[in-house]
Amino acid sequence: MPKRSNSNIFFQTVSNHKFSDLTDTGTAVLSILEKLLQDDELTFETELTFEKLFEYVPAAFPQDDFIHAVFFLTRRQPNYNVLRQRFKALNPETEIMQEIDVQLVLPYLQSNKFENPISKLPVTREQFASQVITFFSPTKDFLESKKTP
Repeated sequence: MPKRSNSNIFFQTVSNHKFSDLTDTGTAVLSILEKLLQDDELTFETELTFEKLFEYVPAAFPQDDFIHAVFFLTRRQPNYNVLRQRFKALNPETEIMQEIDVQLVLPYLQSNKFENPISKLPVTREQFASQVITFFSPTKDFLESKKTP
């Protein structure tokens, strides 16, 4: 592992975190974090989908552990907040995906009533899943930590 990663405050904090021995979540967290630390092209606006982040973990990795790892990296605690969750929704009028506030999406995720967050038209769960995309971007704190030697 490159020395740069080992000296990063986020890497130090997360690698010292006690993960359950019953899952591979800790392995996924460190794998994703390592790849993010090595990526010199990351910006505050970089869009990382689940599919892209899944490329950062070993092949045939358990999907549940991977998803837990991604959300672990969105924790709003110092030196854990590596990623921020973002959403895009399909604008039915323009057929263009546009970014929407997380607060517009949460009520739908917490209930079984789905509608397009832009048009407010009712949709099925499957339609919602295809019209609302989850993605992640690095936090400012994480990006700043990459600049620190």
